[in-house]
Amino acid sequence: MDIDFIFKIAAIGILVSVLNQVLSRSGRDEQATMITLAGLVVVLMMVVTKIAGAFRPCQGSLSVMSEITRLVAVALVGTVFCVMIKEQRREIGLALSLTVGMLMLAISLTGMKTALENMQHLGELAGLSAGMLLPVVKTVGIGLLTHISAELCRDAGERSLAAIVEIGGSLSALLVALPLLSTVVTVITGLM
Repeated sequence: MDIDFIFKIAAIGILVSVLNQVLSRSGRDEQATMITLAGLVVVLMMVVTKIAGAFRPCQGSLSVMSEITRLVAVALVGTVFCVMIKEQRREIGLALSLTVGMLMLAISLTGMKTALENMQHLGELAGLSAGMLLPVVKTVGIGLLTHISAELCRDAGERSLAAIVEIGGSLSALLVALPLLSTVVTVITGLM
């Protein structure tokens, strides 16, 4: 490990602690907490990037492992901070939860291009047109967004809104999948 890397983390720690003290003594405890969280997230991302760099020379399944490592690191740190913050200020904890969720979604989307390319390749091997694969991709996307939105509603204590989101997501997925179902029925009737 580079000694420069350790010095960078130390410099961020010193800067964050000085800003934290200044803000705390001026009566701005919430801003001090946010500065501390921001500093910790920056350091966490530096460490996760360093760890992921160890996996980069490897290809295939280990690159997936680096993505999972990032997700787990962000999830664990985010969960700890959300629990700590929600005890004092529930609305700030919810905002932090949303932010961590968006960061995790961004990390997850980095592998989406590879997944779509693999799906397209499999479709070509099977002789399927892109029009047949598109509803599948859209349905998966709708399912993921519906699940994330419903869980956020539950986290905010709005179970009825979560149920409505799930119903709306199910209907949307059905509507998106109808052209695919129509194509499948046409193929099956053509075989008879």
